[in-house]
Amino acid sequence: MSDLLLAHSPPHTASCALGLPQPVYMQSVRGRTLQVFVTSLRSFRGSSYGPRGSGCSASAACCSALQGGSSSGGSTCSQSKGLRSGGVAAKLHSPGRSHAQALVHAVAAAAQPPPPSGLVLGIESSCDDTGVAVMTPDGQILGQALATQADVHRQWGGVVPTLAKEAHAASIDATVDEALAQARVSAADLAAIAVTVGPGLLMCLHVGVRKAMRLSAETRVPLVGVHHMEAHALIARSAAACADVPGGQPKFPFLAMLVSGGHNLLLVVRGVGDYQQLGTTLDDAAGEAFDKVARMLGLDANGAHLEALAREGNPTAYPLSVPMSSVPTCDMSYAGLKTQVMRLVEVAGVTTPTDANRQVRADIAASFQAVAVQHLQQKCKRAIVWARETCPDITSLVVSGGVACNKSVRSSLQALADSSHLRLVVPPPALCTDNGAMIAWAGQERLALGLWVPPPTLEQLEDSNLPFEARAGWLHMRPRWPLTNDNHHRALDRKAYTRKKILRLHTSLRELTAAALAGGPPEEGGLQ
Repeated sequence: MSDLLLAHSPPHTASCALGLPQPVYMQSVRGRTLQVFVTSLRSFRGSSYGPRGSGCSASAACCSALQGGSSSGGSTCSQSKGLRSGGVAAKLHSPGRSHAQALVHAVAAAAQPPPPSGLVLGIESSCDDTGVAVMTPDGQILGQALATQADVHRQWGGVVPTLAKEAHAASIDATVDEALAQARVSAADLAAIAVTVGPGLLMCLHVGVRKAMRLSAETRVPLVGVHHMEAHALIARSAAACADVPGGQPKFPFLAMLVSGGHNLLLVVRGVGDYQQLGTTLDDAAGEAFDKVARMLGLDANGAHLEALAREGNPTAYPLSVPMSSVPTCDMSYAGLKTQVMRLVEVAGVTTPTDANRQVRADIAASFQAVAVQHLQQKCKRAIVWARETCPDITSLVVSGGVACNKSVRSSLQALADSSHLRLVVPPPALCTDNGAMIAWAGQERLALGLWVPPPTLEQLEDSNLPFEARAGWLHMRPRWPLTNDNHHRALDRKAYTRKKILRLHTSLRELTAAALAGGPPEEGGLQ
């Protein structure tokens, strides 16, 4: 895979319409640089891109199994297998070293006008639910389906990746069909197919991406790769999420608190793909803590069950300490609070749940929830101050993610927003948890900026000699993928305080988006 060269194309220019050659910038790996020029144009479907649009487009081209030349010059690939489907000539330069076998997947997107605005299908399979939705350009949901895996993982007390993958694979086709049927459209009627490419469980991401690629290849509909957390942040802007919100759609910039089972983020959202991180979790996310405490108290590992039990308890029964209350940052931590509860459960003698100790367990649940919510409120309060220093025109606080379904979280942050003269925007509970609609909406937002990739060919999908990323049309899956590289100057040093397992492994979404919009080659070949 280290020999794979991936393409990224600059924005469409007027000369494309004249058929003039347009450069497609290539990512260099091991010192190689690939330059591709469009030499002829061809429509994906005759003279139109799809059923709702018109204009020419260059077909995808793939140069595979390039063999070496001399170390001082370049070799030209002109008749390789992948070039049969497109009008692209590729030249591989490798100064100062001999050529090794390389695989090249080049997409001549520079000659393609943006696809017409229309319906987007969103596919979510990053963890333990298969979500699919069809959404209009303004964010109305025409069809939506969700295949939950709660029963699959209940006995294990958490998500089992292999079981999650099998459940995704078993339900993905029917879930897509159901969403399309509800919307009363076919896949050929879509303007684009959006799919989660990270972060998440790699084997689960594979299922969604493979389905999206197959649909795209069969219908010649373009693809949009979506960052899971960006989708959580942007869903509040859709008509489905803000129809009943006073003031309507939150405008950029806004402050976002994303709280889910795997992530805690406080962000200034300046635009699509443009984020400044104010704080994150240093260990366990809030949703993970809620799930694990629920299991300690004899409940299913589900934060909603803990919330229900907490309603029966006294939130002041046990004096738990608020994490990081003396640390002047916006970062969060739930590992210590979780440990406090574990010791409290042991001391109280309620490790085995019974009807007789239900009140004690309810008091523990209520005490934990009160402190967990207070921790979120304290960090969000500081984030408001920090955000206004750089963006004084912020008027909205968006809260999303599974934990945003918790009524105590909502009421606490509503009080904070009111006192800070901000409008609180929280999507409906069905749009806070993982779902296909948030992926479809993020796809709409990115499609509007021209951030999409052409569909792969069926030949590419069936070519076992091509690595999966090449067949995906450089729709890379990134299981550990930071949203942004722009951290507030007062944030904690990530290298000193972040666990090794969540250290940055991929180029951030912000960097990739900025490079794509600028027309230059992103560090890893491009997301879109």
